[in-house]
Amino acid sequence: MKKNISILLLLLLPLMLLAQKETKPIKVACVGNSITEGFALAHPETESYPAVLQRLLGDGYQVGNFGLTAHTLMMKGNLPYMSKQPFKDAQAFLPDIVTIKLGTNDSKPINWIHKEDFKKDLNTMIDAFEALPSHPRIYLCLPIPSDRKDWGINDSTIVNGIIPRIREVAHERNLPVIDLHTPMLPYYPKEYTDGVHPNKYGAIVIAENIYKALTGKEPVPAPGRADQTLWYDKPAKQWEETLPLGNGRLGMMPDGGITKEHIVLNEISMWSGSEADYRNPEAAESLPRIRQLLFEGKNKEAQELMYTSFVPKKPEKGGTFGCFQMLADMYINYTFPDTISQAKDYLRWLNLDEGVAYTTFTKNATRYIREYFVSRNKDVMLIHLQADRPDALGFHLTLSRPERGHVRKLSEGKLEITGTLDSGNERQEGIRYAAIAGVKLSGKKSRMHTHADGIEVSDADEAWIIVSANTSYMKGEIYQTETQRLLDQALASDLTQAKQEATGEYQQFFHRAGIELPENKTVSQLSTDKRLEAFQTQDDPSLAALYYNYGRYLLISSTRPGSLPPNLQGLWANGVMTPWNGDYHTNINVQMNHWPVEPCNLSELYQPLVDLIKRLVPSGEETAKAFYGPEAKGWVLHMMTNVWNYTAPGEHPSWGATNTGGAWLCAHLWEHYLYTGNKQYLADIYPLLKGASEFFYSTMVREPEHGWLVTAPTSSPENEFYVSKKDRTPISVCMGPTMDIQLVRELYTHVIEAASILHTDSLYANQLKEASAQLPPHQISKKGYLMEWLKDYEETDVHHRHVSHLYGLHPGNQISLYYTPELAEACKVTLERRGDGGTGWSRAWKINFWARLGDGNRAYTLFRNLLYPAYTQENPNEHGSGTFPNLFCSHPPFQIDGNWGGTSGISEMLIQSQDGFINLLPALPDSWKEGNLYGFKVRGGAMVSMKWKEGKPVEVILTGGWNPNVKIKMPEGITEVSVNGEKRKAEKFVELTVPEGEIARLRF
Repeated sequence: MKKNISILLLLLLPLMLLAQKETKPIKVACVGNSITEGFALAHPETESYPAVLQRLLGDGYQVGNFGLTAHTLMMKGNLPYMSKQPFKDAQAFLPDIVTIKLGTNDSKPINWIHKEDFKKDLNTMIDAFEALPSHPRIYLCLPIPSDRKDWGINDSTIVNGIIPRIREVAHERNLPVIDLHTPMLPYYPKEYTDGVHPNKYGAIVIAENIYKALTGKEPVPAPGRADQTLWYDKPAKQWEETLPLGNGRLGMMPDGGITKEHIVLNEISMWSGSEADYRNPEAAESLPRIRQLLFEGKNKEAQELMYTSFVPKKPEKGGTFGCFQMLADMYINYTFPDTISQAKDYLRWLNLDEGVAYTTFTKNATRYIREYFVSRNKDVMLIHLQADRPDALGFHLTLSRPERGHVRKLSEGKLEITGTLDSGNERQEGIRYAAIAGVKLSGKKSRMHTHADGIEVSDADEAWIIVSANTSYMKGEIYQTETQRLLDQALASDLTQAKQEATGEYQQFFHRAGIELPENKTVSQLSTDKRLEAFQTQDDPSLAALYYNYGRYLLISSTRPGSLPPNLQGLWANGVMTPWNGDYHTNINVQMNHWPVEPCNLSELYQPLVDLIKRLVPSGEETAKAFYGPEAKGWVLHMMTNVWNYTAPGEHPSWGATNTGGAWLCAHLWEHYLYTGNKQYLADIYPLLKGASEFFYSTMVREPEHGWLVTAPTSSPENEFYVSKKDRTPISVCMGPTMDIQLVRELYTHVIEAASILHTDSLYANQLKEASAQLPPHQISKKGYLMEWLKDYEETDVHHRHVSHLYGLHPGNQISLYYTPELAEACKVTLERRGDGGTGWSRAWKINFWARLGDGNRAYTLFRNLLYPAYTQENPNEHGSGTFPNLFCSHPPFQIDGNWGGTSGISEMLIQSQDGFINLLPALPDSWKEGNLYGFKVRGGAMVSMKWKEGKPVEVILTGGWNPNVKIKMPEGITEVSVNGEKRKAEKFVELTVPEGEIARLRF
């Protein structure tokens, strides 16, 4: 028996040795400097790029890290790598593959004086590895962007000296080059710890690019970092769980269904309605009587008269105001070779760094990957379907719409839906639209059949679904032709580069700014819906970073120059009757949509709002005279508008009488100037500012008690009060509410300053100065709160969602913790009375208030309230205020202004500049003790990047803007500051002169 076993073993031994040889891992030697070694990483053994590369390559590879900090390729360098032990270790490793990533330290002046030896020494290193018995394949890596002048590291030398020499050697020796410099440019310096060394996320980018070079494959997609990824382990059950994608004009929201996927499609100009005349002759006739009743304290009677006379005169049929609507529903019913097995390892996520959404799962040992993105450069929506086995893809695609949609086969592989929206006017045609879905397949056995009911696909290896859409609002009579042209152009392009191109366009915006906050890995690794729930009981600072990054993502995705501003829904809607018509509410909502634009370094996204305001002026001039009399000058906008230039009061004076919507929009026109300093732009928008001020200058009246100039009639947005203890009728109509006065005072101030800058209208500017002095002052009640009305009326709801009378605190700057402390204290009392609840956007506004008041912990409490789950899995149909699983803000229902109000609030907690100086970490919560930010813009145009520890700044990099004079408030406890290496005593303020584009580095 033993003999038989021995013979069997002898027979099996060659097979065992062969198997052992076949399973021997491929050895990869990563030769490099401190970047390779993982210098400055908390856990280089798991976070360095060789460690990440090991995970990407898997068990079939063995990756060795032979990095050595501060060393050079050149032998005459101050620390030559080839004279050290790691070089010997790398050779003893007997690698099958070698990646050489050296050169960064050679750029130091002390080393670059020997530049003539660079190629010779690189060849020497290559010779040493090629002589090994393992005969490794050698890859030459181009150094990543690095610049740190105080260390001597110079990216200009890297780009102009080192990289060309590496390329020359590679060409001469026919060696492959791995370009790490270009793909790391978008991540410099935000994913670096010090200007030279990437953080753990930068190391991932390096590893992924080396992986692609070594394998010729893209890494299998997976959810990324906790502050740049929304992810879920199941398909969406409600629209508020789907993931929003957009390019500023087109949008889509996939639900990630496994066998049946629903993707809602959007186009920003899908508006019903049409332009109409809303002038009411009775309004101006009734105005004197309404004002007289207000003078007599008869607000109730004035309100009743307004209900019948001071309202828009609607067209007979109505419906001309219109509504923002969805474009279409796309349904994809998938077929699988195996219909029995269940899907496993399901994930779907949104990568904010790429602007791409994914769905992945395994079914019958086949891995399915779906990618979704909306390209800015191709101007189409794209869905990329893949499987890791051939012939595994099949589906049936349909397009539909709840109303006004006709579907037809356009040609093989193309399905079109067209229609005309309701104009509300039988004599006028509504907006016409067209959307075409086109399919492109790969695979020898792939088949496709198109008919009126959809597109059938079977046995494909890979598929692209491309959707093009346009409307007559944006493109006029060529909307269908343009839709077809964009689709054909995309289908004919090299789609293998489509995602990279789209991501590159998007990252030009996204990579400008960002923040990083402490990560609580106990909760930060949870799926986003579970993380949202956990945040109510467990601190999760990096969730605020995710929310901030998501807010910037949503802005980039929902608007762009030449498009429309984001509306109440941003760009996304899932029906034909969106809440509040999906319009532009101008008593806070469209303004809140734009609060983050400038500080978040997305300045050009203001352009659609500027264009909208310009289009409103002619209508606003007509409305001014129709409702306020022939003596009214300039233009007016009340509390809402649309794409049809609506400027009349709302149909119900209780909320529609507010007439300072135009003044508030003008504040945004001025803010854009403060950040850009563009005098040509200022000259362009000056007539808009002046026209808005002329309306108030010509229509304000003197209230009888003090002789102050006030607006009348008007209202404090959507709030109500009681005139007396006896009469409990809710009243809205009033004169001179605090917010109106703040807005008018601000508008006059801006016109005066603009006139001075442009050397024009000095006489009119003096008239505005005189009028400003006659406006009511801020008033503090006997109970210590800031009064909302001229009189200290009793509110019908002390916890009302609007806190409009605090406009002067935020977004205005008439109330300041530093310049008007008494008023700031009155604002605190006001906020305490209002409470920390309210609708989603109301909570978002309060984050900004408390940040301006310097209370970071209270601001963070409001942020936590903003992120209160809008519903639970147990009661998914009961939506409340807070945040939906996809991080959309819930009023309820979904209203996107809260997202951008929250984004603004986070920005205000970290940097402020409204008081004429830069205030660093003005409202930092206790749990945000350390972190970093980059790319924040401040008034005057400067850009700020900052690191802080123990709640104090340790380094600030300030890039000069259009105004070179910079004033920085020193944080408490800082006694000394270094500016570009020069130590200074830290007074209350440090004043610097930083020309545009130049850098000042401050260390504390």
